[in-house]
Amino acid sequence: MTLPTNPHDRLFRKMMRIESVSSEMLRLMLEEKVYAKLDLTRIEILPESYLSPNLQEYFCDVLVLVPYKNDLLLLVYILIEHKSYNDRNVLVQLLGGQYHIFTDLSGRGEKLKYVICLQVVHPETAANAEEWLSDMLEQRDEDLDEYFPDFRALKRNLHSFPERTQIRVAEARLMIQLLRNCRSPDIIIVLADAFSEIEGSEDEYLLQTVLIYAQKVSRLPKEEFMKLVEQHISSKATEVAETLWEQAVLEGEIKGRTEGRREGRVEGKVEGKIEGLRESIETILNLKLGEDGVRIFRENNQRSSENDLRLLQLKLFQAESKPEILALIS
Repeated sequence: MTLPTNPHDRLFRKMMRIESVSSEMLRLMLEEKVYAKLDLTRIEILPESYLSPNLQEYFCDVLVLVPYKNDLLLLVYILIEHKSYNDRNVLVQLLGGQYHIFTDLSGRGEKLKYVICLQVVHPETAANAEEWLSDMLEQRDEDLDEYFPDFRALKRNLHSFPERTQIRVAEARLMIQLLRNCRSPDIIIVLADAFSEIEGSEDEYLLQTVLIYAQKVSRLPKEEFMKLVEQHISSKATEVAETLWEQAVLEGEIKGRTEGRREGRVEGKVEGKIEGLRESIETILNLKLGEDGVRIFRENNQRSSENDLRLLQLKLFQAESKPEILALIS
């Protein structure tokens, strides 16, 4: 199971839920003969709940539904899977997504529809990322090929995308710029340059997504991070950054004291503090691991005491690696 804990993968998933970004990525990735027939005025980003729970846990970044222009009854499902590390199981995972879609359509008495799978890969992983499922076979035999459910997941290297001036959507330019240079030793310069794409933005979803990513990869202390945001984006971005910072550190204690006073009883105080600690921990996990971290915490820590939660909160602040954090909450 591959959880979306990598900050680069989380950035991609959240940015691709913006319709203009998904539309632009389809333009950049699909063959012209296919792209020209898509009716992007009716593009729909499907909710994660569209996939069965066991598939949601490890894929996919976004599932897009797009009508075809030459036949309004023909729909194209586009699964986009982004990998910043080498995962040889990605084609098997995408095949699982196709199976779920086909099963769902068949169960509703509908005919099957085309599924186009796209994968965005980093230069370091491009050479080892297969495009055809048959490339994973132990040994090929032409006489057996017709019995094998082969399919293609079109591969696009991040560095094969055009220059910024040829990318039409600012948010897509920002995302590609950040992902292209995510391993740069000059990450602060990269961030400042990318921030210029959304200068003056007041879109809270966009700002939260970008700022959480920026803080994660830059590891700047609060004062320096706030200065970077204020100089290169907007006053609204500064407000959002301040809120995110406060929520991760202070929300649990404030919530606990407030709930305790409201109840006016010892048990009320304890319950308030526990609830506040839980909210604080979930905020930290959302920043560090995303929604999957929160889900794992809720599944495994239903009856934790106040002292247990307080200790967990402290350890999560100090934890850096994904395995360390998962070990704490599992």
